[in-house]
Amino acid sequence: MPIASRGRTKVIRAVRVNQNLHYGFKGTDITAIPGISQGDATAIGQKPVTQGLGLVVFSPDAPRPAQFTKKISSGVQRSVTAYGDGFTRQAIARAIGAGWKLKRPIFPLVLGITKKSKEIVVSTTNNLYFAYYVPLIDATAENGAMLGWIANVGPVTLSKTARAPKGVKIPLVTKESRTLPCSPAKLGNAVANGWKITRAERGLATLT
Repeated sequence: MPIASRGRTKVIRAVRVNQNLHYGFKGTDITAIPGISQGDATAIGQKPVTQGLGLVVFSPDAPRPAQFTKKISSGVQRSVTAYGDGFTRQAIARAIGAGWKLKRPIFPLVLGITKKSKEIVVSTTNNLYFAYYVPLIDATAENGAMLGWIANVGPVTLSKTARAPKGVKIPLVTKESRTLPCSPAKLGNAVANGWKITRAERGLATLT
């Protein structure tokens, strides 16, 4: 931890990662660091998490926000690195205009596929979606319709999708030795068709 960050107040903030999703995090209040002002935090797009901000997911594996760095002469540390809004050229230009440099661009969510598994998208609560790997043999249209997976993931849906953060659990159901993720809205349907709930959801309601 940088010397200037030790003992400083922690705040909850969010920065935009795409047109529909904000990345929430708890970190040092950068405005308390000598040489960094509220104007700097505003310039890189850091916002307090308030009602009406829209979809906010706290610290998912993906997408992850851009990082910006700024040189300072506080006598304690020479630079500050912070999360910021790197979604548009205008947002990056605003940060640069305030003396920040883009250190790392946004790390987007790209749905993956391997020889044995495929990342599917599950609808959850609050108009939010999560990406989850399932075996290729189970990635069928039938399972998807039964368990609430999104059949055709377009740009809008993808912009509301994240990989579940640590501590957040998507419901799991089991049938004939196959355990798969299920949308909370489809649990009743799954149970009626012979699936058993083996893991309840956890943490979903507090994400947005």
